Amino acid sequence: MSYESEKLAAALKVSREKKGLSQRALSARSGVPQSHISKIESGAVNLTVSSLTAIANALDLELALVPRKAAPAVRTITRSVNDAPKATPEARKEIARLARQLEHIQSLKIDSLAFESCSGSFGNCVSSRT
Repeated sequence: MSYESEKLAAALKVSREKKGLSQRALSARSGVPQSHISKIESGAVNLTVSSLTAIANALDLELALVPRKAAPAVRTITRSVNDAPKATPEARKEIARLARQLEHIQSLKIDSLAFESCSGSFGNCVSSRT
């Protein structure tokens, strides 16, 4: 197996593991036999375009041909996206709670004319209507 094929196989394995998929689960998603996925990951067989495409699609990866001169920029962007902090379950729960509150506030249909003059804090809004 060539160096480039080894890098591709290793990247596919890392992606599969990050998604928490077994080879068997990836096989079910991609239609590529589990034994073949095992051989690809271990370097025992060459990776064909059809297998690469099926596995990449199952892993929610996009295959693209990038001009060699642009490859460093693409790698940098990809790395920055992959290294972006992930929201914790607690943060997601808080965001969902705030979204529900915002929906509730929007549903109140508050008369904006009643709050023409505000000093900047919600508690100090004074109506100019008399």
